[in-house]
Amino acid sequence: ANPDYFTSDRLQSLLNAGVDIPSVVDYFEGKMGAAESLDIEDELVNLDQKTNPGKEENTSRQELYAAVETAKNILN
Repeated sequence: ANPDYFTSDRLQSLLNAGVDIPSVVDYFEGKMGAAESLDIEDELVNLDQKTNPGKEENTSRQELYAAVETAKNILN
């Protein structure tokens, strides 16, 4: 539901890294507890940094938070 964040390259990296896609969906839908959310968030940020060498961790997190906010707006 958020093509600006979930580009084809990003989706391909998630699949190649073996990320648990249902957990990512649950993360974006706010269906996880705090510890589980942090684990998925860290995994998404680490993957973003591997895909974009030199990118600051804070930048990756801010982009992720913005995508989550957009997802909330789309779902509501």
